[in-house]
Amino acid sequence: MDAAAADRPLLDAGVELGRWRLQRVERLSIVPDFRGPDGIWTKNPEMEERAFQAYSLFTKNPRKYWEQTLNSPPLLGDLSNIKPNPGHYALAKLGNMGILKCIITQNIDNLHERACSDKVYDYHGNAFKLRCVICGTRYGLEEYDLNALNEAGKLPPHCKSCSGIVKEDIVHFGEPIPSDVAEHSTSEAGLRNVRCRLSIC
Repeated sequence: MDAAAADRPLLDAGVELGRWRLQRVERLSIVPDFRGPDGIWTKNPEMEERAFQAYSLFTKNPRKYWEQTLNSPPLLGDLSNIKPNPGHYALAKLGNMGILKCIITQNIDNLHERACSDKVYDYHGNAFKLRCVICGTRYGLEEYDLNALNEAGKLPPHCKSCSGIVKEDIVHFGEPIPSDVAEHSTSEAGLRNVRCRLSIC
């Protein structure tokens, strides 16, 4: 069996994924939704209200934003134990084969990166990263000891590159899409629009 034939099931899986217009790949990883019958915000409307107010709070009082973030249940639930599923690995494989040029995702769960996809644009940010609101530099959560900063009264964290204020990378309600992600995504969509065959919601 040649390489092309061996990869045929993977390609077929990719085509099938493109038909899931209303089912995100993340559902196979049991990523909780927000407003479904068992959704995070359905069960806890107060958490939804916090989510709507988060960016406004950050712009007015970054320290209070971080204190609330660190001392309250995560707005998006616990994503730390969720693992990539075969759909994520299939997309990563298609990328390695040069068939899939990039992934532009509104999901914030980091699963595409964990599946080793190379070129991922997190349109709504990444729950496992932090971002400087001045220079746009991103950091892994492990690069800051946020709990130690909280206990020492040294919140908000500051950028190691420009000393600007750092927030969670996730894009809150009312927050502009980060300019670098918006520009790269628009550019990629423009370059690929004629050849685009795989679209996943």
